[in-house]
Amino acid sequence: MSDPKAKILIVEDSSSMINYIRSGLENEGYNILLARNGIEAIKVMENSVPDLIISDIIMPEMGGMELRNYMQNNYRLNLIPFIFLTVKTEFNDKIKGLEAGADDYITKPFKTEELLAIIRARLNRYKLLGDLIKYDKLTGLYNRRELEERLADDLNRARRYKKILTIAMLDIDHFKNVNDTYGHMTGDIVLKHVAAKCKEEIRDVDYAGRTGGEEFVIVMPETVKEHGLLAVNRIRLAVSRMSIGESQIKVTISGGIASAPEDSLNLEDLLSFADMALYRAKDAGRNNVKKYESVWSKV
Repeated sequence: MSDPKAKILIVEDSSSMINYIRSGLENEGYNILLARNGIEAIKVMENSVPDLIISDIIMPEMGGMELRNYMQNNYRLNLIPFIFLTVKTEFNDKIKGLEAGADDYITKPFKTEELLAIIRARLNRYKLLGDLIKYDKLTGLYNRRELEERLADDLNRARRYKKILTIAMLDIDHFKNVNDTYGHMTGDIVLKHVAAKCKEEIRDVDYAGRTGGEEFVIVMPETVKEHGLLAVNRIRLAVSRMSIGESQIKVTISGGIASAPEDSLNLEDLLSFADMALYRAKDAGRNNVKKYESVWSKV
């Protein structure tokens, strides 16, 4: 059986073809999303980004080629494996499909076994590529680029739908002393443990990234500043209770909190405000968390 968490979006206007494809994929444990054309597919992906897309080419309102072109210009969608499944059998049609960025071009009729084999291969490759592009190699958290792009997406959603979110910027206190005393390899072990604790303590809807050195950012959608403060203090306490490695190293973290739209809906400003609050926490003696106050920017 396949990974039951893998989501496949079928973009097809034929009910009989949808049923045929869906039956084969669900038997393999895939979760299925459906759209009748490219416009519906875009709406589906606003709420649930699939792991792979199977699309017809000729559909009403927006066809498969237009959908693929749209995805090519969207960072969240342009790497998703994309398979054209179509009755267009001409060689030139296949060339156009592959030049549009499709990973495969399958003509109807086809055998389910062929489609499933291609899906497995593309999903495996997508996971490997995603791990290289999206994640920090040391900690397994999102890297800075991926985190900021996801945060920008969430801020756009907050602006459009009047949602709230809170971010936290965290920093390991006196981390240079760890490296100087125990060496950089041990410092890396500390970073891994702190990152794992952050990931363990946050909710499924939250996400965390390593933005450089010993600095981390946590994004908490649908969370007001006060609740974000409580959550980050819980992480701070959990980190302070750890004893890491053979040397039983103890570390603490400091944090700064900022929220949207209360403080800003601008990515750079929000990160800057969280950073400002972090430095207030450092100045206050470390091992604590401060929330950004708008009066600071007026001083």
